[in-house]
Amino acid sequence: MPLTTRCTRCRRQFPVYAQQLKTHRGQVDCPHCGERLDAVAGLVDEAGVAGAAPLNRGRADAGAGTGPGANAARRRAEPRETRLTLTPAMVPTAGPAPTPARRTVSIRAPTPPPPPRRSTRARRHWGRLSLVLGLSVLLGVQLVWWRRAELLRDPNGFHLLNTWCGYLGCHLAPPRLPGALAVREPSLNPDAVSGALMLRLTIGNSAELPQPAPLIELELYDQQGDLTAVRRFSPSEYAAAPGPGGAGHAAPIAPHEARVVALALAPPSTEASGFKVRLR
Repeated sequence: MPLTTRCTRCRRQFPVYAQQLKTHRGQVDCPHCGERLDAVAGLVDEAGVAGAAPLNRGRADAGAGTGPGANAARRRAEPRETRLTLTPAMVPTAGPAPTPARRTVSIRAPTPPPPPRRSTRARRHWGRLSLVLGLSVLLGVQLVWWRRAELLRDPNGFHLLNTWCGYLGCHLAPPRLPGALAVREPSLNPDAVSGALMLRLTIGNSAELPQPAPLIELELYDQQGDLTAVRRFSPSEYAAAPGPGGAGHAAPIAPHEARVVALALAPPSTEASGFKVRLR
């Protein structure tokens, strides 16, 4: 149900609603003159106005139709201004103050600075240096392979290569140098006790490197100079050294060593008048 208020400027009445007063906090515009006014202060008591209308008309009829009495009756018949007490539901109230949103602040541990990065120029320098070193090593390996025979004959070169080979877990056998080994003072005589022929000789090493024990070859000749028999002795038969498990292996002849060899052999079927010893 609408309420009635009066404009403070044009004194005209117009309807207002409680929701309108609540929304605009009692401030409305007059639809007749456009005045902004407090509608709550200008509210009109409609019940009082309705109850006074019949009384005013009766008094007007009882008095003269014209004259001062009629004017007074008209003035009394005019609606009186009353003030309406608003309930809390009619008057807009300010809501509770909004609670400020909590702001969470996280504290992080300081991040350590990244390690300094090498400049592009330094990386290029180290890349070129690595390439040069790699090519140098490859060239050195090729030179060693091409001149391996000369390096193996040279004592310093052999010891250097043997040391490198030891680091790699391998063993480098000494090379056989031509003319390094020679037979000295060979003799072939029957043994007085056993009657077998005893071959005695000395093998000398004139090289600066150890030499593998050679194969000894004995040739027998008759009185006419014809070859009658050949006997060969392997290094394990005269130069055997004790090894693991009781097995023997041919011990090399050290530099400038003179190794004395004594070998027994059965007498030949024909008498031999001469012999030769060769090293293989």
